[in-house]
Amino acid sequence: MTNDVIQQRLADSMLSGILDIGGLELEALPPLPANLKELICSENCLTELPPLPAGLRILECSNNLLTDLPPLPVGLRILRCYGNQLTELPALPTTLRTLFCCENKVRELPPLPAGLRFLGCRGNLLTYLPPLPSYIKYVYCCRNSINDELVNLPSTIKCAEFIEDSV
Repeated sequence: MTNDVIQQRLADSMLSGILDIGGLELEALPPLPANLKELICSENCLTELPPLPAGLRILECSNNLLTDLPPLPVGLRILRCYGNQLTELPALPTTLRTLFCCENKVRELPPLPAGLRFLGCRGNLLTYLPPLPSYIKYVYCCRNSINDELVNLPSTIKCAEFIEDSV
């Protein structure tokens, strides 16, 4: 049955540009359509991702067993890769607006794109943050070991969480 579901969703994605194959207990992804704009493959048992289509704008690959990610497409806008076993992230495209990489084993973030608006990196092994983009609005980085003083936060931040309340 899972194979029939995958085939139907692949066929649908050829028209919509959206492939949602989350929660199917997949250990590997099928070949991805070249026209794909959004890939949702969260809640599976994936240990790796294939090369990603050049036009991909949204990648949701959370809650898998990924230890690394392939190079990200230059036009990617949203990356949600929380709940994996990632130790590092690839270079982030300049178009990225949302990065949600919580609950991994990341020790260091790559340089953050100037247009990034949302950064969620809670529950990693970070000891510092790279310079935050001047227009960032939301930063969630508690449950790390960040030692740097964070006194030069951009004035655009609407919500920042660096220390988790123990109450």
